[in-house]
Amino acid sequence: MILTPAGEMFFSEFSGGLGGTTHLHLIGSRFLGPDYGTSHTMLTRNSGEVPSLEAARAHLLALGLAFDPATGSGVLVTYDRTRRSGTLECCAVADTPEAAPAMEDALSGS
Repeated sequence: MILTPAGEMFFSEFSGGLGGTTHLHLIGSRFLGPDYGTSHTMLTRNSGEVPSLEAARAHLLALGLAFDPATGSGVLVTYDRTRRSGTLECCAVADTPEAAPAMEDALSGS
């Protein structure tokens, strides 16, 4: 950021990485509505190794865990690193605080 003598601020850099939660806020707002923070639980985790995004999607569908926009629940893939490191980031979205960890447990086979 640059601050001019007149007190104006100019942004000189933007970090587009997914290390923060802006992408989760956008997902919540878009798929669940502006009050998603009071109506849903969103739980993020980095997954174990997966061979590809397509394999992860097939696994979510087979387990019945893929996100369903009609119900506002399920697991979303939020960051695909499968080509670089064989991992991805997921977000379990549920309408109760208990259901999101249960989805995560089902996904990991616990």
